Amino acid sequence: MKTKLSIDAKILSAIHSRGKGAVFVPADFLEFGSREAIDIALHRLTKKGTIRRLARGVYDFPKIHTALGLLSPSAETVAKALAGRDYTRLQPAGAFAANALGLSE
Repeated sequence: MKTKLSIDAKILSAIHSRGKGAVFVPADFLEFGSREAIDIALHRLTKKGTIRRLARGVYDFPKIHTALGLLSPSAETVAKALAGRDYTRLQPAGAFAANALGLSE
């Protein structure tokens, strides 16, 4: 007999599968339940300290450095999560584009 996992457990499993440093938005978990239920589950995980709220509707599963403590996610990781949420296409420009192409350091 299979047991039915709670929304919290499903979300936590999905977060762990993404690994430390992952950034996500509630819409990433809509397959597990209603938006309200997902918001409540993310709130509970934030209160437990499992995940961190970066901004309204943006969370991360923080990496922890032994000397520095909690590390912030890269701007690129946050931008990718927001682009997925807002259905926006990312286009690197300027110095970032040159660096990504290996034209500069």
